[in-house]
Amino acid sequence: MVVTLQLMVPTEVQEVAAVAQMLALLLLEELEQLVVITEVMLLLAVIIQLVAVAAQEQLVELHLVQLVELEA
Repeated sequence: MVVTLQLMVPTEVQEVAAVAQMLALLLLEELEQLVVITEVMLLLAVIIQLVAVAAQEQLVELHLVQLVELEA
């Protein structure tokens, strides 16, 4: 003889669980978008740093040219 046990879950609990699962999926999608936004912001920060370094190099070159002109 086989005895089967069925768990009776009230409809309200099933509905709450379904809504909770849907909210969890929406939150996951939002977090994925935030990760993409964060990666883009980090990339922009690196680009800005590269531009700043290039500008500093230009200033050093200009300063060296001015020093050479002053000595001449």
